[in-house]
Amino acid sequence: MKAGAAASFIPRERRAEVPGRLLRGLIIWGPAIVLILCSASADLVAVFGGDPLGIWQVLPAGPVAGDWLSAELSSVAFLLIGIALLRRKRAGFWLGLAVAGGALIVQGASLDHPVAALAAGLLAVVLLVTRDQYEVGTSRRMALLAAGLIAAGSLLAAGAAVLIPSGTNIVGMGADAVGALLDLATPFAVPGMATVGAALVLARVVYVAATVLVLDPVGDERRPETIATARAALRRLGAGSLLPYQLGPPCVPVADEAGTAVISVASVGRAAVVLGDPAGEPDAGFGLLDDWARRCGRRDLVPVIYQASAACAERLRAGGWHAINVGREAVLDPMTFDIAAPALANLRHTVTRSRRGGVQVLWSPTGIEGVGDPRIAAGLAGLDGAWRRRAGPRLGFTVGRFDPLDQRECAVAVAIAAGREPEAFVVLRPTGVDGGWMLDLMRRRREGVPGAVEACLITAIEQLAAIGVRRLSLGLAPLAGLDVHKGPPAERALARGARLVQPLYDHEGLAFFKNKFGPTWEPRYLVLHHWWDLPAAALALLRLHLGGSWPRVITSVLAGLAPAR
Repeated sequence: MKAGAAASFIPRERRAEVPGRLLRGLIIWGPAIVLILCSASADLVAVFGGDPLGIWQVLPAGPVAGDWLSAELSSVAFLLIGIALLRRKRAGFWLGLAVAGGALIVQGASLDHPVAALAAGLLAVVLLVTRDQYEVGTSRRMALLAAGLIAAGSLLAAGAAVLIPSGTNIVGMGADAVGALLDLATPFAVPGMATVGAALVLARVVYVAATVLVLDPVGDERRPETIATARAALRRLGAGSLLPYQLGPPCVPVADEAGTAVISVASVGRAAVVLGDPAGEPDAGFGLLDDWARRCGRRDLVPVIYQASAACAERLRAGGWHAINVGREAVLDPMTFDIAAPALANLRHTVTRSRRGGVQVLWSPTGIEGVGDPRIAAGLAGLDGAWRRRAGPRLGFTVGRFDPLDQRECAVAVAIAAGREPEAFVVLRPTGVDGGWMLDLMRRRREGVPGAVEACLITAIEQLAAIGVRRLSLGLAPLAGLDVHKGPPAERALARGARLVQPLYDHEGLAFFKNKFGPTWEPRYLVLHHWWDLPAAALALLRLHLGGSWPRVITSVLAGLAPAR
């Protein structure tokens, strides 16, 4: 289709708006683009000792020459401030204004570069005209620390003038020093005064540290009482297989003012991840999601919804969100489950084989305490430890962990072989007001009796059916159901990624195991405001599953790489 034909489908009144929108976009994004170009100019100086393209001559701040360290510090600072402006940070606005002011001092007064000085003045004017666009906050603690660092750097730069020999214009030299600090790129050299140069480099290091700090998003500043009220609402309204994870760290609940809807949010880096659908009254829940997403924007956070149901994803799509299928959840009805069904022949033979191997299953609806025999409880801890040593990285977030001291409500099925040694066990937990249960974790002895885990689950299904439970979730099979040849590009990319990680994470084997029980497969989605948020969302989910903070992520990965003991 020709461009003209494509344009004819756009209403005439909207076509008339396009130039105005482009102009407004250029004005708003202009300061960030200019500072990123300044960063590129500083990189050229670091590599070549000067700017061979000469783009510094039309930029508000750009080094003519200088040592690579000073130039690279300038490049990093320019890039970070440009990113802060792209993210509409208020702190980025003030830093950009400081750069423009410093450039006016150095380029205009000290170096007599009229074009660069004019560009600096224009940069300041554009920032001031568009100042209402910069409404995204920074963590209060980080903002104060950044302001302190900038003040310290300015004092350090001005104090360097004290070291200048007598007979020099100390006031003028001090002003030039501060201007060079804020200008960030123009080298400031005092012949024979290495100490002054070192002081200015140190001041610039401090300034770069400050620019890093202002990129920090705003944390959860709610009072503890507000969070406690939201947690009570989640306990009252929560439902679904994710509820046990929503109630614990790293998730923190967020409720509406009326307490009729609640979501559970885990934050890491710049991503804020809602786990599952909103709980409570549906309309109030989606209103809460919209309000939360707007607040994420003001806090410099990327809103993400993980494991949303098909109904939730469809409603959010209608509101402009983007949904990506990330797997399927296996769900069954214990009341209608029939192991004698022809479709479950493989499962039936596996369980029969385990019983021939001497496996008996103990059921405790009250958790480990209900098992009675302390030796069995100790055996479960030993079995879990042996399993974890061979299970790869330590996972969490939506992956259960065994803790004998955990006081949360649960039920346990334990497969016991000859000698009363546990061969396998499963832990199940209730899922709130829907009256269902979910499979939290399962463990089996390596090279133990085949079918022991399946026998535990069959016993659990039978016991839940006896008390009228109509829904049991066997959990998510991540990346299951995705096709490298079908579906949206993001889902095809995930399917290809799943093939690459197959040696490290057997998602196909997990889906095959759950499919033995003949479940109903329900799709689950990752929902984003913008497609370009996908890398940030993927990184956030990886971090959350591996522990959240980078030290915990590293520890989890190293634990998975360590040889079995």
